Amino acid sequence: MPRLIIRFAALLFALTANLPAIAQAPGWQYYEDPELGFTIDLPLAQFELIEDDAGPEVMRLYERGGDAMIEVYGGENVEGLSAAGFADMLSRADRIAEVTYRTGGRSWFVLSGYYERLGFEAQELIFYAKFMFSPGLERFAAFEISYPADEKQRFDALVERLEASFRRPD
Repeated sequence: MPRLIIRFAALLFALTANLPAIAQAPGWQYYEDPELGFTIDLPLAQFELIEDDAGPEVMRLYERGGDAMIEVYGGENVEGLSAAGFADMLSRADRIAEVTYRTGGRSWFVLSGYYERLGFEAQELIFYAKFMFSPGLERFAAFEISYPADEKQRFDALVERLEASFRRPD
């Protein structure tokens, strides 16, 4: 048994030692939505919450000194769409220039690709969006992150941390 613990500790150290600094950086804050019950860790040391016209159901965070943006939101699945149907609808949204990656299951999906954001028309932006649904598909929660395509390597670990910490609504 002690050998197993030592091996696990060595593996854990090797994995965390190789993560980019952005994923290890202090300043991540656990967030739980009081109404929908979804949870996610947010990088509040690197991003700040800005109140804007997005509405009370959208939490929008902007990168300090950069062009990345994170949106966290949720709501009722009023049309009763399946996860695949919801993904189909979103992939046709005006702001989506191209979907390059899509995966999902019965109660979740991920879309990623290139995005058009107001004020960034001349800049190619990558987006990553994950949607998770309550067990009966009545409610959904989502996070989206968009960032300049030429900064993909810098944001890969951050996207992984967001994705790994995101839990569906009750």
